[in-house]
Amino acid sequence: MMRDYKKNPPKVCIICHGLGSGGIESFVVSLATGLKKKMFDVKLVMALDDNGISQFREQEIEEAGIEMFRTSDLGSVTRCFKHMVKLYRYLKSNKFDIVHSNMNMFNGINLAVAWFAGVTVRVAHAHAVESERRSGSIARRVYKTAMHLLILFFANKKCAVSLPAAESSYGKNAVKTGKVLVINNGIDIRKFAKVNEKNYLSKSLITVGRLVAIKNPEFIIQIMSALKEKKYTLIWVGSGELEEKIHSDIEKKGLTNSITMLGARKDIDRLLQTASVFLLPSISEGLSIATLEAQAAGLPCVISDTVPQEVDCGLCTFLSLDESPDVWAEKIDSIVTGRTVKKLDADKLQKFSVDYMVEQVIEMYGLPC
Repeated sequence: MMRDYKKNPPKVCIICHGLGSGGIESFVVSLATGLKKKMFDVKLVMALDDNGISQFREQEIEEAGIEMFRTSDLGSVTRCFKHMVKLYRYLKSNKFDIVHSNMNMFNGINLAVAWFAGVTVRVAHAHAVESERRSGSIARRVYKTAMHLLILFFANKKCAVSLPAAESSYGKNAVKTGKVLVINNGIDIRKFAKVNEKNYLSKSLITVGRLVAIKNPEFIIQIMSALKEKKYTLIWVGSGELEEKIHSDIEKKGLTNSITMLGARKDIDRLLQTASVFLLPSISEGLSIATLEAQAAGLPCVISDTVPQEVDCGLCTFLSLDESPDVWAEKIDSIVTGRTVKKLDADKLQKFSVDYMVEQVIEMYGLPC
């Protein structure tokens, strides 16, 4: 007999680190609000101190009528233990049907707590390509191995945002045998759809991402230096720990008139309409929601070949980070001047819709849509 969601809605707890401006946070917001529309009883747990400071995307969760609960920051062993205790009590008292954890390797801890709390469906969701467990310091290797074993033991549903993220997090054999589901991040395609083509041949670029080392900000500055004589400009959206250094480097390179730093923004859809090419030379990406949003806005994308190939809906040009900034600059110029032409695959883009993503997640949960 089919479950009546109105009378007996499935209770889902989505766990994340916070609600900042990154790709994981975008997924969490889309999933939580999407499940809410499907009549699920959704609650959100954040591994943050209850300090009264609102997160970047917290208002969207509030407006959707979704309860949020904070445990503790994870900056020390003591704080991790506090997180575990508060999480256990919250899960136990609410009697959830499903726990969906989105904290990469730390999913192992969260799902162990969920198992002890008696949660039946425990989902580990990998959002990043993990480095080899044999790499890094001894402490780091021990941590990654321990977390991997916890995930294998306590997660009875495993998924990832892309094939590389799935293979690096769970192993190629687990993927090959169908024990892991790849669920691509979903976006609101209609929100980002390009309004017109008037800016297509302009020399305005845009990049969206946290200002952290993995996004390769120094290389972005080098590319803009190579494009300086051709009068290209860049809109740079994002915030992070390297913000001060990036501002300093822009000044040193004489690019203050070429690069506009906007910080974290919520009007990405509008900003994409003003550009002609999207740029993303990341060192590593789980999938890249920003690249999907750019393609939905009709922008050709020049991105590093470390970004999973699944993200390409026809408008992506992949380049190696071993290539010089001049090569990247030349490829961008060839797109803007019409020497390189890309065409959007609308059918493939539809598979990255929020609705399709939510349906895949519900199917993974083992519940009818």
